[in-house]
Amino acid sequence: MADEKGRVLAGRKRRRLIAGSSIAAVVVGLLPLTAAAGPAVAAAPVAATSASAANGRCGSFERAASLAYEQVRVLRTLKDHLVLRDQADLEALAAPNPYTGAVYPILPHFFTSTQGMGVGFVNPNPEITPGVPTLLFYRPAAGAQNYLDPFGPDLPYTLAGWGYAGQYAPDAMPSFPNDPGLRCFDQRDWFVHETGIHDFATWQFYALPPEESWHGEAAVEIPPIAAECAPTCPDGVGHPRLWDSHIWINPLVPKSSILNPGPLMPGFDPVVGVNFFFPERPPSAARSVKVKSGSGGHSGHGG
Repeated sequence: MADEKGRVLAGRKRRRLIAGSSIAAVVVGLLPLTAAAGPAVAAAPVAATSASAANGRCGSFERAASLAYEQVRVLRTLKDHLVLRDQADLEALAAPNPYTGAVYPILPHFFTSTQGMGVGFVNPNPEITPGVPTLLFYRPAAGAQNYLDPFGPDLPYTLAGWGYAGQYAPDAMPSFPNDPGLRCFDQRDWFVHETGIHDFATWQFYALPPEESWHGEAAVEIPPIAAECAPTCPDGVGHPRLWDSHIWINPLVPKSSILNPGPLMPGFDPVVGVNFFFPERPPSAARSVKVKSGSGGHSGHGG
């Protein structure tokens, strides 16, 4: 009897262990942007037609299943870029992806790392295309010493997450109710990346919040220039406000949050609440988003 009880308890313990150990811009090109002339993106941009998915239509199980799908499809297309070990790997990431045609030649902060986000790479496609991230986030090497040096890479870099970004509108957030991976994205997932300047000295970020009656009221579609706030602003390149979302690799179901919930990645302070914030009045409408030509695009993301 005692032996039987021991086997039952051991079995329960094994099941708990198994359950608990489920699977694991400033437009500056790494390479000339002619690399973007590769094959067309396989998945066409999905336009939103309904606000329902952006207003919490999905239950918790449905949301988890959708996010799990998103992680599987993204990691499949990035299977050759999970670790960037050398210059050849950086160049391969900047070349057209054989599955999606996407390219990631833009480092909005060069090799400067953002705390909790890592080093970012940007896809210059102006449309948010589900399954083809706008942003890729890489964790610097363990013991990284150069993470605040824009010209000193800390190889190898390990993929930590990805994201989507597009033009901000205070009255409408991105929504993709017909897409299996992003259809449950809602007000928990879409936040604002503030308008500001990536300075030439450090390639960090200098936020320039507009005057407004509530946080997130202004669209700010035109990127700022340093001359507008001289002499306090650093010289650099600006970008407008952006809708932003970050998804972090996690066993089975990825995590959606501004910062990576895993082990802290070193870098400069992202100043959550200023540089990245949830609008004070979340929009009730949903729509597809596109960054206007000449607006600075997605190139300013990351800090």
